[in-house]
Amino acid sequence: MKELPDSIKKTFFDMMSGLITIEDFEQWVYGSEELENSLSDDEYLALMSLNYKKSGAKYELFNLLQTFTSISEYETLKLARLLNQAKIRDIKLPGTLEQFYDLYCDGYDFLRKLGLGLGLSMYVLPAPYKAEHWSELSESELKDLINRIPPHLENEVDEVLKWLEKGKIVLTGIKDVYNHHEFIDNRSDAEKAAISQYGF
Repeated sequence: MKELPDSIKKTFFDMMSGLITIEDFEQWVYGSEELENSLSDDEYLALMSLNYKKSGAKYELFNLLQTFTSISEYETLKLARLLNQAKIRDIKLPGTLEQFYDLYCDGYDFLRKLGLGLGLSMYVLPAPYKAEHWSELSESELKDLINRIPPHLENEVDEVLKWLEKGKIVLTGIKDVYNHHEFIDNRSDAEKAAISQYGF
């Protein structure tokens, strides 16, 4: 696979992540000289000839872009974006923590501290909240919940980001027979065994 420029990969990954519309992506394809120079003739023709207006075009485009890029790199970028989003501590934080729990349950057990330790608390809200889910909280309750999320969140996020950056955790983009995410774990036994304070 030919190594693509970072700018091209970013646009591909933004499209795959739903950060740009298929209409904007189509216009970019038609107007990007860099794209034409970066892909093989067959690859470029496949993007140019795709019917972006038909039903199912997004699915077809996603699968096509996967053949041009590294699914491992794409999955790593997606997770890194989610991790960095958690550090902002804005109103999206409860939903982000919830996603960590989902990813933990779906096979990324290296997210134990974030998923089980903090994300589960978004499904089962701690006292004194009466709502069944964080999305049912009032604005003031939601702000209070976010303020109560312990400061070690940033440390846990930075730890996972470091693992991804140093190749200690390598996402493969592959799922097993149970539909769980697979990954390569190059962490030391001490790193795997470390347990942080859980929850609130």
